[in-house]
Amino acid sequence: MADLVQDFLERLRLTQGDAQAQAVVSADFALAVRETAGETKLRDAFDAAAVLRWFDVPRLAGVLAVSEAEAAEQFHALAFLPFVEPYPATGARNVHEATRLGWRKRMTREQPHRFKELSARAAACLAENHAPAGRIEWIYHLLSTDPETASQELETLDRAWTGSAYPEHRQALALALAELETSSLLAGRARVEVLLCVAEASTSRDEMAGLRDIALTARTLAEEFNHASGLARAWALTGDIEWTEGKLPKARAAFGAYLRISQQLAEQDPGNAGGQRDLAVAHSKLGDVWWSEGNLPEAHSAFDECLRISRQLAAQDRSNAGGQRDLAVAHSKLGDIWQAEGNLPEAHSAFDECLRISRQLAAQDPGNAGWQRDLAVAHCRLGDIWQAEGKHPEARDAFGEYLRISHQLAAQDPGNADWQRNLAVAHSRLGERWLAERRLPEARAAFGQCLRISQQLAAQSPDNTVWQRELAVAQSKLGDIWMTEGKLPEARAAFGEYLRISQQLAAQDPGNAGWQRSLAVALAKLGNIESRRGFLSDAVDLLAKAEEIFARLVKLSPSNKDWQGDYKRSDYELAKARRELATWNQASRSNWRHGR
Repeated sequence: MADLVQDFLERLRLTQGDAQAQAVVSADFALAVRETAGETKLRDAFDAAAVLRWFDVPRLAGVLAVSEAEAAEQFHALAFLPFVEPYPATGARNVHEATRLGWRKRMTREQPHRFKELSARAAACLAENHAPAGRIEWIYHLLSTDPETASQELETLDRAWTGSAYPEHRQALALALAELETSSLLAGRARVEVLLCVAEASTSRDEMAGLRDIALTARTLAEEFNHASGLARAWALTGDIEWTEGKLPKARAAFGAYLRISQQLAEQDPGNAGGQRDLAVAHSKLGDVWWSEGNLPEAHSAFDECLRISRQLAAQDRSNAGGQRDLAVAHSKLGDIWQAEGNLPEAHSAFDECLRISRQLAAQDPGNAGWQRDLAVAHCRLGDIWQAEGKHPEARDAFGEYLRISHQLAAQDPGNADWQRNLAVAHSRLGERWLAERRLPEARAAFGQCLRISQQLAAQSPDNTVWQRELAVAQSKLGDIWMTEGKLPEARAAFGEYLRISQQLAAQDPGNAGWQRSLAVALAKLGNIESRRGFLSDAVDLLAKAEEIFARLVKLSPSNKDWQGDYKRSDYELAKARRELATWNQASRSNWRHGR
């Protein structure tokens, strides 16, 4: 025993600074002590327990290939080890994470055949378990024993779960797979699929930090191992990152690569629904960029193609909830274009269809938070149309429903940035309605909530230009309240902050038409404030800069009715300010001549 203790202390000294390695040494010592007491089968049982993320008697029996009676004995023996702890599942146990991961690493290094054999048994035990938790554990073990097959199965599973699985299930899958990635137990195509699955779970929550390295690694591996569909989706991830950072030319190039590869794959295998879906999504993402650059014809064409493919896929399998959701999103995207082009009947029809499908899905499974979120956004889109059509009670009801659902979701998962962002937008939309109805206390409260959430999100990720822009807009909305109430210093401060952020964004990418419009709106709002304060020369300068930008935007996208309206209002306000300045100058000269 003295030699055993001495060896234990020396090994602990050598592994200082490596928590997992030290945990393995401690586990080794505890097992060695038990073995000297005659528990010779305990180490085999512990190997199986460490391979499993959690274990009960049936799982232990399956992985050890023994009877449940024998497994029960080993289960109870394992339960007394200090690094085995209760698992949330009733009566189950798990090996403490540091010990389990360290033990798995050592097995793959020193006993690779045994590790694969145990993983294969674990996967076989779970192969027929089609519940979400069962699918997660199954794919986790399959990746350790048959990575080539597992990579194909994971790609299929990830596609099936996109748009239909509960968000918490996708997150649980990503967490399980991230464990394999951080343990450096994967390579090749399997690692590409794991990286993409982990990254997609993050993007669905608007959590983009750290994804650039993942996207680069996924692209490099996909090219090296000739994994075309993985390369396509890695380019999609890259485009999402560039988009979030406001780098539209780079986003367009990345989404263009996604589209090009997806087209090639779709032509090679037209019957592959997953490949067809990738093609539809690629058109949609490229359409988003065209939209932001003010190129409505190209955006319209891209969203048209997305809707065409989505309709075909939804018609092929009406029971596929993910396909139905994709169809709803495609209608919504095209509705945005119709609305920007001033075609409100077509936009209304598109948003109605989006809401109809979203309602069906949400009613089909009220517990699916992702579908609830889609339903909330569909109400928002229809509210925008009601407002544009002057149907204010209908708009207020729609925005109220958007806020109600968004509140529920944000309370359910406060750490989900995407849901927090939707809550901020919902407050803002309802605030706009209250402002139009001159219900200023309600509007101020709503815009205040929007600003609070937007500030929190922007502080979390200063590089996220979407959140920075929404912070700017939140400042602008609060400025509108102050201006309506005649509190010009407060309004000027809020619009000044709006202008500051808008200038920063516009300088990052002058080709981003959306940011250029925000800059012009900020200049115009400040110009109107200066005009009301009597600083007419400053007002004219600000309004002239705004009109210049609006003129460029209208020239860039003549079919954009919203921008045409911006330009007409700006032209009117500038002309008015110039007349007032000219009148003031004339009066000043007259007073000077008469000595007054």
